[in-house]
Amino acid sequence: LPTIIDLATGECEKSVWQDAIQLLAGVIGYPAARERCSYPSSVFRALVQALSKGDARATTVILSSVEQLPPEDFLKLLEAIEPETLMRRSLASAPAIRSMVVKILGVCLVKCWPLVTAVSDENMRDSCVDGLRAAISMLSKEESDEDICLAAGAIVDELMLRYLNISPGPMSVIALFHP
Repeated sequence: LPTIIDLATGECEKSVWQDAIQLLAGVIGYPAARERCSYPSSVFRALVQALSKGDARATTVILSSVEQLPPEDFLKLLEAIEPETLMRRSLASAPAIRSMVVKILGVCLVKCWPLVTAVSDENMRDSCVDGLRAAISMLSKEESDEDICLAAGAIVDELMLRYLNISPGPMSVIALFHP
């Protein structure tokens, strides 16, 4: 696994790099592989670094694995890289994939919130709040494109659904902030 991590974080042929990313995403995407992994922090860091490269195929593979993570495993990812850093990197990713990254990571942050509050790590909690604020603030920024607004709206919708038991209508938050 360390060799695969080196391929994913180093310079190599694009097809080899994509295969390494796919393998690492598979490690976190499958529960049995995740449980046996000796280097989860290194795997998570390599995948986050790969997100910043803006490769659409790699991003799709990574996000589909991250999306499948149960909240307790997503929390382990957050221990490897701060939530605020994760969200800020996603906001700086390539325009073609930015909204997908923001939405999936934001919704995952919302889903793991009860675990974040149960752990007595104030820095983790504050970083999660700052990460969510960074994403949600995109709703009120004039320069935000429509896809980012929709992604931020999806995060707010998830918050409302999970913690307020309100099932918002499609685009209701967007209509509120951008009439």
